[in-house]
Amino acid sequence: MNRTEVGIFEETYQICLYCLLKRNNDGALEPKISLEILSNLTNQELEWKFANQKLGSLWYFMISLRATVPGLNWYGSLRHL
Repeated sequence: MNRTEVGIFEETYQICLYCLLKRNNDGALEPKISLEILSNLTNQELEWKFANQKLGSLWYFMISLRATVPGLNWYGSLRHL
């Protein structure tokens, strides 16, 4: 690529970005932030969710070890936990 092509590309990019930022509010995207409060969750449900996440993480860790370490007996390593 020569210098002229790069200069034209950068200028075109800057103009397009400038037009996008300068648009009227007619079709502009506005960031919307929403907060959702889930009041129906009890402590028991949250505890089960946390336990399931820990179990999922453990299985992912064990499968990753099995895939990366040749000859690893991961059933035996589960007995130590």
